[in-house]
Amino acid sequence: MTHTSHTLHSHLALLLVAGVLASVPVVAQVGPGVASGQAAAPTVTTVTSAPPAFSRYPASVERSVVQQPHLEGKAANFKTVLSQALRDAAATGPNFAGRFVVATWGCGSGCVRVAFIDGRTGAVHFPPQLEGATPGNGELNNREMLEYRADSNLLIVNGTPATDDRYGVWAYKWTGQTLEPVSYTVKKRSMTQ
Repeated sequence: MTHTSHTLHSHLALLLVAGVLASVPVVAQVGPGVASGQAAAPTVTTVTSAPPAFSRYPASVERSVVQQPHLEGKAANFKTVLSQALRDAAATGPNFAGRFVVATWGCGSGCVRVAFIDGRTGAVHFPPQLEGATPGNGELNNREMLEYRADSNLLIVNGTPATDDRYGVWAYKWTGQTLEPVSYTVKKRSMTQ
């Protein structure tokens, strides 16, 4: 680790601890060039209490949805839940990033798995951040674990993604193939902290 990156990590740790102790959320902007699913060393850019607005990541909404998902590879293991998600979306249209349908199901105690089905092609995507994400029971206890909209490429995870053990509000941009980290806001994991 270079001196510069070590100093950056030290400053980040101090700011994150200060933010938690002072109950002030610290937002860390995750740098570019990080492969999807890899934990990144965040760079603190600002102190705020909210993730980015959905309107900053617009998507054009399509209305039609394919009848069947492509049930190849991992998707074949989840035929029922993926097919049901498409049937439910047939009347309302895609619910995420313009043309995608979000399918969710439990994977254990508080654990949630998520897939995105391309409403145009039927292709199924399993973002690694959402293959076992957990909502936690801390400061975000009364919020939906996932926040997303049909007219936006932004997805918010309230809790802990599968690829990182830090609890908070995670904002990701969907590229059509992968989730790219946008920001992370520290939240208390337990209300007794």
